[in-house]
Amino acid sequence: PPPKLALVLGNEEVGVDPVILDDADKLVEIPTFGLKNSLNVASAAPVVVFDVLRQWGVLDDQRRETDELRSAILQVAVE
Repeated sequence: PPPKLALVLGNEEVGVDPVILDDADKLVEIPTFGLKNSLNVASAAPVVVFDVLRQWGVLDDQRRETDELRSAILQVAVE
């Protein structure tokens, strides 16, 4: 993972202050479909955090550990 990360999430009505946006290294947008063109912060935050963890490979490591544990449990159950 990168050494520093700040996720700034704006509210549905006014978003993030332009001064903050100007200082940001990257901006991301969650695509939405249908009539609604925004998500509330409680819905947007887990989507963004999940994708950050996915890009860092954290979820792969966790899945690998889960698979190894599952294999060990199954091996013990068979013996």
